[in-house]
Amino acid sequence: DYSNGLQVVEDMSLLLSGGRLNPITKTLLVDAYNEELLRTGADNALKVVQKLMISTAEFHSTNIFESINTARAEVPLPQPSNTPYKAIVYLNLEGGLDSFNTLIPHSNCQGDTDQYSMFDEYTNVRGDIALAKESLLTIDASSSGQICNTFGL
Repeated sequence: DYSNGLQVVEDMSLLLSGGRLNPITKTLLVDAYNEELLRTGADNALKVVQKLMISTAEFHSTNIFESINTARAEVPLPQPSNTPYKAIVYLNLEGGLDSFNTLIPHSNCQGDTDQYSMFDEYTNVRGDIALAKESLLTIDASSSGQICNTFGL
């Protein structure tokens, strides 16, 4: 019965932690389930409580877990260093790379005329999502053998 949050959490406790959920954790999970049940329905409520269940200490231990019910002490922030450094920043974004807005024909392209250029073709194809030519950072590709001597990023 997915309308009974306590029953759902007790079933999950038995199946996933051998019934070891402490009363505080159980109450938190039941409250989260019931809140999500009212907001978005049983399917989403079950997903929420499953995610929360696998984050509990009882799920990750093989013995009885006893909560001390005290907050951890705040860790002081370290003093910043004055030493210069380089960092690699990795962003994992959901979705794909729009490669047509990554390397853009800018100027001095084969086949460009006074009336029409590769950049004009790019703007016609991309429409409203085309980047403005003046906003691009240029790359000299004259020695690369590419169709354009200048590309934009």
